[in-house]
Parts: sequence; structure tokens; C-alpha cells
Amino acid sequence: QPPNMTAQSINDDAASLIAAQTFDGVFGYYMQTYRQGRLLRESRITVENALVTDTGYTLVEWDPYSGKATGEQTDPETGEPVVDDRGQPQMTFEGDMYFKSRSCWDVFYDPGTENEDEADWVLVRDQVNKYEYANRYPQYKTQILGSSSIQTDSINQWRRGFRKATKTNMINVYKFYHRPTVMMPKGRYAILLDAATVLLDGPNPYDCLPVFSIRAMEGLGSIVGYAPANVIAPVQQSQNILSSAMMTNYSMFG
Repeated sequence: QPPNMTAQSINDDAASLIAAQTFDGVFGYYMQTYRQGRLLRESRITVENALVTDTGYTLVEWDPYSGKATGEQTDPETGEPVVDDRGQPQMTFEGDMYFKSRSCWDVFYDPGTENEDEADWVLVRDQVNKYEYANRYPQYKTQILGSSSIQTDSINQWRRGFRKATKTNMINVYKFYHRPTVMMPKGRYAILLDAATVLLDGPNPYDCLPVFSIRAMEGLGSIVGYAPANVIAPVQQSQNILSSAMMTNYSMFG
């Protein structure tokens, strides 16, 4: 059961009280109602990642293609509706929040950084529907539809003890964020399909890096935390060795 988090205003003026009530309503909506409690579900996965894989991450973005459709896109030069190659009109949407839990294998910082507050950039691997992205970025449709997230190495295939499906519509994309700095005043935001295909490149729409993390314990001199599973793993490994030895002897000698 998650803690009951409520906002309390510091002042007792009407504006502060209304702001606190508004926050409670919005927070409760995303925790319990939005996409069957997606924020709560993703938060739990993030906590589990922190307990097992050193650090848990949550990607928090504004998705302009989410929410209710508000109308058809029009060509700014001709005023005609924009349609895809199937003749379907391209729609505009209200937009909504996007929450996604990510593991330590999906988030990459500058390896020399000791603290996330000092990090200028972050690269996040996300999984998206390739047909949806082919419609969002039609100029790269061939590359997107030809992409695949199927990998041969064991880390990429690992998902809670099960191997990933050999056929899937989901593909990997890489979201790069650079925070606003003196060197890059507007920051930078890019979505990459691979090293040669940049789907989107522009300024960072946020004043920060939209990736938030939790750790069970801090890692000394490292941006990576320290998970309780690191302490349990050697004990479990010893138990596995002893159990294997006993079962081997039993199978051979009865």
C-alpha cells in the first residue's frame, strides 16, 4: 500500500489552498485513474529495479501525441488536411504525461559523473510501437519499419526470467536530453533510431533532465547506487552450489 501523499499549503490564503487541492486532484488522477494507475504501476517497477539492479529510473515526459484528438492537421502553406500514405488524416492531440520505468541497462550518463545533479546529459533507451512512430515520422518510415528490437545477447533478452518474443511491434529508440547550459543555452532533445537515423533534433523542452532515480543506498564515488540484492547474491550463490552438489550426489549414488 503506497503512502497517502497529500499537499499542504504553507500559507492559509485562498490561492495557496486552491493550489494544494489542485495538486491533490492531479496527483490522484495520474496515480490511480490515468491508464489504470500507470504512474503507480511504473513507480513500483522503479522501486523493484532499485532493490535489484542498483538504481531505478523513471522517464517523465510530455507526449504531444497522447490524449484526445482535437482536430486534423493542416498544411500551413495550402491549408489542406495532411494525410498519410493510406489517405488517413493526420490528427492533432491534447497531449498528456508519459511515464516509463527504466532499468540501469536503459539509462546512460557520463560515466565520469559522480552525481546526477552534475550531469549535463542523459541518454534513455525506450521501447515504442514501430507503426506508431512510422506514422509520427513518415520521412523515416522505411528505416523505422525495418528496425527490430530483437537482440541475441542475454542482457537484452532478459525480462523477469523470460526471453523476449521473437516477433514484436516494439522497437528501441534512444532519447537524448542535454540540459540548458552556458555552452548550450536551449539544451538539446533528440530521438535516435540508431547512430545514423535521427528522428527528431531540437531544443530541450524542459529546464532539467526528465529522468528521475531512486536508490536503496548510494554508491561511493559513483552515480550508480548499491542494491540490497548485491548483499543477498553471494549467499544465494553459495546455496545454489551446495544444492547442486547434493542433488548431483543423490542422482549418482541415490
